Amino acid sequence: WPGFMRGVTFGFLMVLFTFGSIMLIEGFDFNFNASYNIFAALFLLVATLIESAAEEILFRGYLQTGVAAKSSFPVALVLQAVLFTATYGLTPNISVAAAVSVFLMGILYGLVFWLTDNLLMTIAMHFIWNFVTGPILGISVTTTLLPTTLLTAYPAASEFISGGAYGIEASVVTIFVCLAACAIVGWKCYKAQGEKN
Repeated sequence: WPGFMRGVTFGFLMVLFTFGSIMLIEGFDFNFNASYNIFAALFLLVATLIESAAEEILFRGYLQTGVAAKSSFPVALVLQAVLFTATYGLTPNISVAAAVSVFLMGILYGLVFWLTDNLLMTIAMHFIWNFVTGPILGISVTTTLLPTTLLTAYPAASEFISGGAYGIEASVVTIFVCLAACAIVGWKCYKAQGEKN
């Protein structure tokens, strides 16, 4: 479980940097949800964890590993990220910015999995991002309607900043945070590969 906890930490940092940056430029307004349903929240916690685990097992655990074994890691990394992004392509209000963010998240999760060889870490990262931004902060997660949220977020800035109806993934801030995270983890992967050689 240490890998899972590292993923939780990394996931929280991703949310903190993204959400914090957007709040600094007044991208959201919030209301506390007085009708918050703890039982619905527990259901969402389990459902979000299952969804995150299923996607990580499919795209990083199965697809990336399988393609890398038959081709190369760079090909596998890009292919799984493209297919990961394609699964969100039919969601309402999808935008170019949202697609770029989802693609970069696919790249990031793939790099983390290659570096750590620990799928629990990417599952935790994926889960924390979806659960904190959705059921906790009340920000739309790929336009999914949630039965209960602790807070309710209202975009207070342009879609360029807040992500608009699609959610925080469509914000340019998310793109920059993902790029920075990919650069950091990618550099660690490069150094690790050099040490192996």
